[in-house]
Amino acid sequence: MYACQRDSYLKEFETKIVALSENEPYLKVELEDTILFPEGGGQNYDTGLLDHIEWSMFFEKDGKQSIMLRFHRKKMTLHLYLMTLFVSKWTGIEETKLGLKTKSWWMAENSIEEVVVEQEANQYIRDQLPVSITTHKLGDPELEKAYSRGLPEDLPKDALIRIVNILEDRNMCCGTHVQNLAHLQIIKTLQFQKSKKTTEFVLYFIVGKRVERYIDICFNRELQLTNLLKNRPLDHYSLIEKALTSYIKKLGSKICEYLDGKGGGSGNRFNAKINSLKEYKKAVALVEEHFK
Repeated sequence: MYACQRDSYLKEFETKIVALSENEPYLKVELEDTILFPEGGGQNYDTGLLDHIEWSMFFEKDGKQSIMLRFHRKKMTLHLYLMTLFVSKWTGIEETKLGLKTKSWWMAENSIEEVVVEQEANQYIRDQLPVSITTHKLGDPELEKAYSRGLPEDLPKDALIRIVNILEDRNMCCGTHVQNLAHLQIIKTLQFQKSKKTTEFVLYFIVGKRVERYIDICFNRELQLTNLLKNRPLDHYSLIEKALTSYIKKLGSKICEYLDGKGGGSGNRFNAKINSLKEYKKAVALVEEHFK
């Protein structure tokens, strides 16, 4: 195992250079060990500095070099990866939780399921549940108790297999993880979409520092819209909808005429089929003039 897997919180580390090779304009440096996770199992790679220097330089083979990790990026990766693993498994346990199949995840109106996931996950965070890593060899009975999509076919016979343990939940994983769920700080689910034809779903969520950043972005956007629309935030949507409806009534038919089209509008939408772009510039000029 790499040092990044033995201790996910290391920020600096000293190791040996075991091989060097030149490949202009780059210099390939092979290290004996590293705290930079290389990427795998759905987890992003880490970035950092070698001897506090980012650019190519010459090193002496067998010399010791220090690695410094960009921990702010690492921290967000740890948060997202562990939460994805945890929530994905949690929502899929049919006997005890929601029994939902996961379709995809995105690392940016609440349904009942979404509220349940968010409340339960945040309760685990508040309970400060520990996260432990155990290693096992092939054939170990403990591997039968862990969830996995299957081991690689080319896995060496003497390989150590890592299991992430949270309460009674066990997942095989090669990634790096927090030591305690409290380090995740908070999870906020944003949207929950069910498939119309299957039991699959898409869950959008953010975690940790990304929640703070998302709130900042939303609040600043709200201030901008409030200053622009001169009304309270709760009325933003209705005001914009009214404005769009007004624009469509004034511009829709004229634009359609310029583009030799046929169509009509209803509310804040205008659908039309156009046949010519000959007067396209006139249509653009009309819109630009209206919004001056």
